[in-house]
Amino acid sequence: MSKKADSELNKIKNEMPSDENELEELKKDIKDELARKNKYGKYYDDLVDTYISYTKFEKELLADIDKRGLRIRKKRANGTTTYIFNESIEYLFKTNYQRLQILNSLCIIDFNPKIIPTEDEKKERDLLWLNVKK
Repeated sequence: MSKKADSELNKIKNEMPSDENELEELKKDIKDELARKNKYGKYYDDLVDTYISYTKFEKELLADIDKRGLRIRKKRANGTTTYIFNESIEYLFKTNYQRLQILNSLCIIDFNPKIIPTEDEKKERDLLWLNVKK
């Protein structure tokens, strides 16, 4: 291997433990939150592990988008060049949605929050409605 490739490999290896530590801290935080809500068991442990897996996958997708960009140059069979969207973008949206669904299943976030208007918003809505009726 060349010196440049070795230095890149060492750089990646040095970055990995910090990512693993970050993921372990995230896992611990989620488990602490579940403990505060008295939610224990293999079901919750499995959901937390799945969430961490999706988080790792999301980081890989973001790295791919950073490396290759939003559009990828591709040669067609006839020799012309075209640009296509990076498929990692679509997977990123799907992965993020799954992560939110897991947090919702763990009762950590409310994925479908109910929006309750404030008194000022209610008054403004009523005034708008009165102006429409005239």
